[in-house]
Amino acid sequence: MTKHIFISTENHALPRFAFFAAVLQFFVIFFDAYVRIATLSNPVGFLILTCQSFLPILVDGCVVFLIGLALRLRHQFTYKIVFACILLFLFSLSNILLNYFSKDVASQPIIALFHLLSNLAILSLFWWLSAFTSPRSLFISRGSHHPRYRTLTWIGLVLIFIQIMLGSWVTIHHAKFVCPDFPFCNGQILPPLDFRTFILPFDTSNTTALVTFHMTHRIGVILASFYMLILCMMLISSRQLSEMGLLLLILLVCHFILGILNVNAHPSIWLILSYELSAIVLLLAMISLLIVLYRKPDESW
Repeated sequence: MTKHIFISTENHALPRFAFFAAVLQFFVIFFDAYVRIATLSNPVGFLILTCQSFLPILVDGCVVFLIGLALRLRHQFTYKIVFACILLFLFSLSNILLNYFSKDVASQPIIALFHLLSNLAILSLFWWLSAFTSPRSLFISRGSHHPRYRTLTWIGLVLIFIQIMLGSWVTIHHAKFVCPDFPFCNGQILPPLDFRTFILPFDTSNTTALVTFHMTHRIGVILASFYMLILCMMLISSRQLSEMGLLLLILLVCHFILGILNVNAHPSIWLILSYELSAIVLLLAMISLLIVLYRKPDESW
């Protein structure tokens, strides 16, 4: 009798542990974002700093354990699992090196950006491993019959990723409140911008530079949201992908509303964090959609 690949307890352990590791990594990103924007002079701040220091070590341990678990199941591997484990190790190593060679990550914008890039990559890989190896029927879809959506979804994924990085660049430079009105910026539709500040050194008191960062992110969010709205409508119109399209549309609307509230209101720390983390949830949803589109009904991992 042929044993189905998802029947054994060991095979169930891989997606479950990868999901647990993804949750831990999500909290790593959450605590890093909290430290960037909050005052940490109270007991809660001390607790946050403790978690920020401890959780990355736990995540690194999860990476090692996950690779070991995958090696135990190596006879059932595909090249995709091997490649994902190699990338997990490399990004974890890069995070360790960034923390070792930079005494204060938060005070060095480019280091902080690369640190976020590594954290997002680790989270995405954990999420992909969990979803791709999951026996749930959601990810064993007939999406392979819709190859035209694959390219569109990849474009959307890249746009969301770019906006997350731009949003973090704005937060790192404390440029979030330099334009306190929407859709205007200090009463102007398009204020003076200087894009050279993205590549050239500038004074942190240079308002034009901060406005440039803010407006680049704002315009990018509007364009990316418009593209994602069209993609969601296309998915909803497809009988087999309508549920994924509806989920993406709900996440997109929530993210856009949170973005407007962050500009027009006097946002709390939790509102700012909700906006940043909602973009990451949208990114994970796009990764799930890609799995649905590429996964074949009879594919095993």
